[in-house]
Amino acid sequence: MLTAALAYAAAGWYLAPVKRGTKDPGSVLGKGWQHQTSRDPQQLAAWLAGTSHGVALHAGRSGAVVVDIDHPELVPDVLALAIKETDAPRQTTRTTGERGHAFFTIPPGRTLGNSTGGLGKGWGEMRGANGVVVAFPSQHPEPGGRYALVSTGPVPVLPDDVAVLLPDAGPATDAASDAGVAAFRAEHTEALRPAALAPVLDQFAATCRGGGSRHEAVLTAACWAAREAAAGFYPAADAFDQLGEAFAAAIAGE
Repeated sequence: MLTAALAYAAAGWYLAPVKRGTKDPGSVLGKGWQHQTSRDPQQLAAWLAGTSHGVALHAGRSGAVVVDIDHPELVPDVLALAIKETDAPRQTTRTTGERGHAFFTIPPGRTLGNSTGGLGKGWGEMRGANGVVVAFPSQHPEPGGRYALVSTGPVPVLPDDVAVLLPDAGPATDAASDAGVAAFRAEHTEALRPAALAPVLDQFAATCRGGGSRHEAVLTAACWAAREAAAGFYPAADAFDQLGEAFAAAIAGE
């Protein structure tokens, strides 16, 4: 793992250690992981030597945007052609099939985030600013999952006909603190319309079933739930706990 990490760093990638069998860039570094990624050989050795950790590539900080393909048959033609014609390096994430990652550098003057923009939804996700992908030879957390390099080489610039379809990322903001979340849960405990939580969970599940991004869907659902909990519809703790369970189940493939 350390050998691979040093090779990624030498190629220009910033990395984060991740606990074995997870995709969480904060599983070792904790909150604020995005400010701690490194390509310093001594730091990588301190993180990885004598451990079972895997590694995640920090896309945006490395000047990269990664195409994360979950449903190859639904990838827009313009994107599929860009991957093929540029010979972008690729990594598979399954033992069979074409699911995986294709790697590009961000066009000059752009700040791409994690939105699929004009590429639509249902095929996969983009990983840009503060986006990560776990990389070979890390252990994949899902049954039938495997990280394996399909091709390597120079990372091409994302073609203009694809980049023009993607929005620039907005100013970054820090995530809510643990204390802030705990205070919100403790403050909003009313249950004037408890049945109103069901549509939030149903919409999240429907988006996942339809092939939409689980991460974007849970963010949308969490904001929806927070607004309604603040209005007294249902306890914030119930909403966050149930949504967290649904998200964990979706990640596990249930």
